[in-house]
Amino acid sequence: MIVSPGYHISLVNYKQKIYATMREMHKASESAHPANRAYVNHYLNYEDFRSVEGILRAIKPLPQDAYKKPRLTDLVDAMKDIQEHRLSKNLIEISYVIETTSDATLVAGSGLRAEIVSHFPFVTNSSG
Repeated sequence: MIVSPGYHISLVNYKQKIYATMREMHKASESAHPANRAYVNHYLNYEDFRSVEGILRAIKPLPQDAYKKPRLTDLVDAMKDIQEHRLSKNLIEISYVIETTSDATLVAGSGLRAEIVSHFPFVTNSSG
């Protein structure tokens, strides 16, 4: 699949953020209360959670010259800020509870973004 350079930069940046968050979750699981460890381990080994790693692995690294284009990286950063602000506002409005595809659409908008969000309840569904 061919993606635009700006989109590719965003993918790689989020890949790094998601991996970092997953590492933090696994590290934090070591300090879970003994009575909760089975639940935490189940959550961290849930099929949907594990499938994220496979999706991230499919994202190819950036070419060497990707960050040598300051105008492009500035545009990517500006769009990221706009999108993250919109998503945060929408998540606050629904108290961070995404239980249905309709909830995901409300947060992310229609199309592929909502479809992606709805497939990751471990990240978005606080009641799970």
